[in-house]
Amino acid sequence: MRLAAESTRSSGGPRVSAWVVTLLAFTALFASACRTNAPRSSPERDAPRTELPREPERWLVLGDSIAWDGRWAAHLQTWLACVDGEAAADVIDCALPSETLSCLSEPEHLRHGFPRPCLFERLARVLDAVRPDFVLVCYGMNDALYQPFDEARFAPFRAGVERLARELARRQIEFVLLTPPPFDETRTELAPGARYDDVLGTYSAWLVAQRFERGATLDLHGALVRRLASERLVDPASTLSPDGVHLDERGQRLFACELIAALSRRRGGHLAEPPLTTQLTLTAELTLTAAADAGETALELVRVRRDAWLSETGHTRPGLPRGLPVSDATKVAAGLRARMLRAASDASSPR
Repeated sequence: MRLAAESTRSSGGPRVSAWVVTLLAFTALFASACRTNAPRSSPERDAPRTELPREPERWLVLGDSIAWDGRWAAHLQTWLACVDGEAAADVIDCALPSETLSCLSEPEHLRHGFPRPCLFERLARVLDAVRPDFVLVCYGMNDALYQPFDEARFAPFRAGVERLARELARRQIEFVLLTPPPFDETRTELAPGARYDDVLGTYSAWLVAQRFERGATLDLHGALVRRLASERLVDPASTLSPDGVHLDERGQRLFACELIAALSRRRGGHLAEPPLTTQLTLTAELTLTAAADAGETALELVRVRRDAWLSETGHTRPGLPRGLPVSDATKVAAGLRARMLRAASDASSPR
């Protein structure tokens, strides 16, 4: 399903389209019903048409290790496959562990053998190579360097956000900036008085207050903080990140469902804030559960593409797996995408 006509990718720039994220407003069941029961209202509609084949849109993911993990991107890819079938966008995960927007790195990080990478060292190469139609961005966890709040660290983060937003707008690419997931201070110790999740809350509050040309912001930090607080009323040991930083499987899934719900509710250029529970987050969770087989393939697909594109575009972060050449990965991805779409179709078909 498409909302507007598009130019081809060979033109060298992003294709012009309506905000494709409104496609997510249709649930998998509704989409299936539409595909099987679409009305035939006129002879003209029944007449055969000759159309040029269209490449799927490309949704690029930029972020740190939480996004590099690939699971929330794969959940999003699974949802798109269930809702949009053959027209589903391709989710290209080019996140990089340890990376920041602030381009800061704490001296202690050198014990790993390298300073933190900065997105802007590679941003132009990634955008030129991938040529995305839409970008999802999630930074912040690393940007304050796991230290108490300090304006000297906050200012470079703000500057990095603004620089990225300007570059995406200059290229006429639509984007959403996501706040980072919570830091769980019950699971790891930092410097006394760091109150690191409060720092992330300050960064997140600033981010969601901004307005950007061609871009929107979404407070997933706040959504997951509220979710975790609710769960801890029943189970004080509940967590979404066992090491305090990296989301576990449940955390990745909740992150994805809140994202899907917010994108689904986009109207009039704004993203609705995700409350604790909504019909759309529940729909997302049920859809992902029903499409578990498609989800397994989607994760493999996301990671094959991720490793290939990161290797192709280059970065300064050592220790990552070497991906296939993009030409080879594209062939592998085609088979995985076809398998994912079949599984998604089976999951959304009436029983």
